[in-house]
Amino acid sequence: MGPAAAGLDRLVPELLAGAGLAVQQESLTVRPSRAGNYVSVTVSFAAVSRADYEAAHEALRAHPDVKWTL
Repeated sequence: MGPAAAGLDRLVPELLAGAGLAVQQESLTVRPSRAGNYVSVTVSFAAVSRADYEAAHEALRAHPDVKWTL
């Protein structure tokens, strides 16, 4: 999740791919918050190890526009 104006629909897959993960682009969904100030971006990616999973979260959390990850 992050600010609606941040372009997270483009940014999240780029950050994951930059971490060396295979992103499934067709799985991308974006849901705005009730007031429209934030968006939730969901995308699937292949993590073959716990290290891959942690690398994904690290790459996302390192970006200032990504406020929360699950």
